[in-house]
Amino acid sequence: MTYTWYQLFWFFLIYSFIGWCGEVAVSVIKQHKFVNRGLDLTPFFAPFFMVFFGLCLGDSGYGLFLFLGAMILASFIEYITGKCLTAITGKMWWDYSRFHYNLNGMISLPTSLLWGACGVFAIKMGNGLLIHLIHLIPKPIGWICVWTLLGLLAADYLGSFAAILGLRKN
Repeated sequence: MTYTWYQLFWFFLIYSFIGWCGEVAVSVIKQHKFVNRGLDLTPFFAPFFMVFFGLCLGDSGYGLFLFLGAMILASFIEYITGKCLTAITGKMWWDYSRFHYNLNGMISLPTSLLWGACGVFAIKMGNGLLIHLIHLIPKPIGWICVWTLLGLLAADYLGSFAAILGLRKN
């Protein structure tokens, strides 16, 4: 399926928000308190979307290839993100070393399998529902919302990047 830029922007925002909710839910279960797993201000988790975006561009119709693509792409992005954050800040932001079949504690088989399942669900079921919901929003209002949220997200990322660089200095 071919998606418009309007749909892709909405997918970015929605799937990033869903990824943030998942990260926060896991933190609440583990730590018994709210921990913002996004960046500074906005409740978005963009690495979750990056995987989805890559899959949308490929949009394989075959379940196994879609599953493997989501699993491999997500694991690659998670590994590179973890390595970069560790190199910049000098600390690991997550640690999967407690799982069997992990690579340097940055990725693990159980989390990679979960990424694969999430990718299949998003492409096969989530997109259709989201497209229907997105079309309920009048386009002029939708574009205003998209650009406003993307602007807030960009400001948040820039602020977070500056904070991360500040952590490295300390």
